[in-house]
Amino acid sequence: RKDWEQLYGNKHDLKIGKPERSLYRALKRSAAGHPSDIALEYFNTKISYSRLIEEVDKAAHAFREIGINEGDIVSLCHSGIPATAISMYALNKIGASISFLDSRMSGMRFADMIGKTGSQVALMTVSQANEFAPYVAESPVKKIILSGFRDYTHVIDRLNFSISDLLVNDKLQIEGDFPEGVEFVRWNDIVLPVTTAEEESGKAE
Repeated sequence: RKDWEQLYGNKHDLKIGKPERSLYRALKRSAAGHPSDIALEYFNTKISYSRLIEEVDKAAHAFREIGINEGDIVSLCHSGIPATAISMYALNKIGASISFLDSRMSGMRFADMIGKTGSQVALMTVSQANEFAPYVAESPVKKIILSGFRDYTHVIDRLNFSISDLLVNDKLQIEGDFPEGVEFVRWNDIVLPVTTAEEESGKAE
């Protein structure tokens, strides 16, 4: 049995064929006919299909640069923020496998799920990282990519949010004690500033 099959039990039909088209290529095909339509709306931020493809290509390029390769298992711990959707398509583009984890899960459940998949890379918010800190040592995770709701927040929303809301919902500092060898990478350091060769040439896949 494959590693992931143990999570489903024996009552499920696990005869799942390989899809003919990847999620990334399905997105590009869907976006081709209406590039200006809104693909993602987040508070006052509206991201068109064409920009979503650009952001996905940036993320895929950045992920490769930090060592994520085809066949790697990456745990996606956060939800409800633009980085979640962008990461999903970007990881699919480079051929990595995604382990979707419930963003509300406990630290013990996090360690259990990561241990079963063997994932060495996890994407999470700073708040999640601080909560999961005591359990990372029990997991195979060696690299944590940090993102948050403010990464794509419109300036209007930033003015409307109170300082207390920002601090409660999206802490900026790592406060937990992590084992040596765990590397932290911030989303806005590797993804937002990047311009890929594909974008410059206008020949994105």
